[in-house]
Amino acid sequence: MTGRAALGDVGWDPYAVERLQRNVLRQRTAGLRFDRAVLENRSPRVLCVDERSNSLLLSASSESIAVLSLNSLVKEERPVKNQFDDAVWYPFDSGMFVSCSGQKLRLWDTLRLAAVRTVDVSSRCNQLAFSSVPNSAGIVAVATSHGQIRLINLVSGSAAHTLNSGSDNEIVSLCWSPRDSHILISGGADSRLLVWDIRKSNSCLAALDELNQQHSMSSARALRQHRSVGSLPSNLTTAHAKASVNSVTFVDDGRSILSTGSDGSIRLWRESSVLNYYHNAQLAYSKRVAGPRGLLGFHLCHTRETGLMFTAEGMRDNVVQCIDILTGQPIATLSAHVRKIRCLAFRHDFDPELFTAADDGFVLRWRYKSPDVDQTGVEVDDEDYWSS
Repeated sequence: MTGRAALGDVGWDPYAVERLQRNVLRQRTAGLRFDRAVLENRSPRVLCVDERSNSLLLSASSESIAVLSLNSLVKEERPVKNQFDDAVWYPFDSGMFVSCSGQKLRLWDTLRLAAVRTVDVSSRCNQLAFSSVPNSAGIVAVATSHGQIRLINLVSGSAAHTLNSGSDNEIVSLCWSPRDSHILISGGADSRLLVWDIRKSNSCLAALDELNQQHSMSSARALRQHRSVGSLPSNLTTAHAKASVNSVTFVDDGRSILSTGSDGSIRLWRESSVLNYYHNAQLAYSKRVAGPRGLLGFHLCHTRETGLMFTAEGMRDNVVQCIDILTGQPIATLSAHVRKIRCLAFRHDFDPELFTAADDGFVLRWRYKSPDVDQTGVEVDDEDYWSS
C-alpha cells in the first residue's frame, strides 16, 4: 500500500504532508542562489532541460550545440553551421530532440549529436512545441512567420495539419495543454492569443480577450470567416493590445495560462465555467518597451506546484525575477550576469535548479543554498559572485 492511504495508516495526515512538501519546495525555489557557471556559450539561442530523465540540459547558439549531463556536468558539444531558432526535447525519449533553423526542421540523435532527418517547412520557423500527453502520437507544432501553425508528423516527415490564423502576422509562441493532447494555444504578432482544437476542421475555439468580454467564441467564428483575407476585422479580440504575444505557457493544472507581451505585461488567464472562455488579470510588472521580437518565449518559465515563475525581462534585463503567479508580486531577484539574459530553463526537482544563458557568454546554474548568517544572526548576502 502506498501514497496517501499508507500515510493515513501510520497516523499522518496525507494532505498536511503534501502541503508541507509544497511549502518546502516553494521555499527552496524562492531561495535559489548563484552556484557556478556550467557552460560557455556565446550568442545563446536555446536552453532547455529534458523533462523525461530530468538530467540533460540542451544548449544551442549560433556557433555550437551542446548537451550537458546535469548530474556529472560532463558535456558533449559540436559546431553547427545554421543558427538555431528553437529546439525542444522529445517528451517521451531523451535520446532525441528537434530543432528549427530558418525553414528547416531537424530531428537529432542525442548520443551522436547528429541530425538524422530534415523537414522543409516552407516558412520561417519561430517556435516548436510537443504535447506531453502520452497519446499525442509524435506531432510537433511549428509556429511560422506566415500566420500558420504546421503540425508535423515526425514519423513521415509530412505536415499532418495546418492551422491558419487568418492573418499574415507571424505566430510567435505555442503551448500544448497538459490535460488534452488536442488543445493548443498560440500567441501572435497581431496581439491575439488563440485556443485551437486540432481535431476539428474549424480548429479555432476561442480568442482570449484582455477586456474580459465574453464574446471570444464569436470572435473565433469571425476569425474563421476571414481566413482568406490578409487583414482582420477591427473587432477581433486581443490578449495584449498593440503588442506581440511572445510567450505563453500553461500552469500545472492545465486550467490557467500565463502570457507575456512585448508591452512588458504578464497576464494570468483562468478558465471559467463558460466553455473555452478564459478571464484574465494583468500581473504587477515593470513596464518595458521591448525590441522587434520583444519577450521571447525563452524568457518565462514557471515552476511546478510552487505558484512561482521566473522571468528575465524588466527594467534590468541582466537580472532574473522570481514572481508569485497569483499576485504578480516579486519574491526574489537573481543577479550574476553582466549582459542581457537570453534564455531560461528550470529543472523540476526537490532540489530545484535554474539555468540562465546571457550575452556575457556563460550559462549559469542557480541552486538552493541556506542563507549565510554572521555572528550577530544577520543574514549575509554577498553579491560579488565573480571575485573568487
